Parts: sequence; structure tokens; C-alpha cells
Amino acid sequence: MDEPRFALAVEWLNGENAFGPDKIPVNDFRFAHLGEAETSVLNGQSEPREMLQRVTSEVQQELDRTMARMA
Repeated sequence: MDEPRFALAVEWLNGENAFGPDKIPVNDFRFAHLGEAETSVLNGQSEPREMLQRVTSEVQQELDRTMARMA
């Protein structure tokens, strides 16, 4: 905490506007699919909008299945 930049970073991370990932039961699934989509787009294999729509659909389906099992 003696390093001013570190102290500033800690202050920001604990600030009122700080937030983390959404707390949903399929976060790992979501981040894995987003990573795959990003790689596909960066390699020129897919269009960004198409991949975002695909990931959104797949994650929503997985969330729906997970929530149904929890009910």
C-alpha cells in the first residue's frame, strides 16, 4: 500500500462504481464461448455481430436449462 499507484488501484477496485461479472450460474460457460467467438473473429473466420448473436443465444439456452434444473 506504500506504492501510490497500487493504493489508487485498490481504492478504485473498492469504489462505489466498481463491479465484477454478473452473478449467474453459467459464467464459465459464457466466458468460454465469448473467448472462442473472439478467437474466431480475430482469425477472420467469423463476423463479430454473427458471433455475438450466436453466443447470446447459446448462453441464454444454457441459462434457461440450468434455471429449469434448479427450480
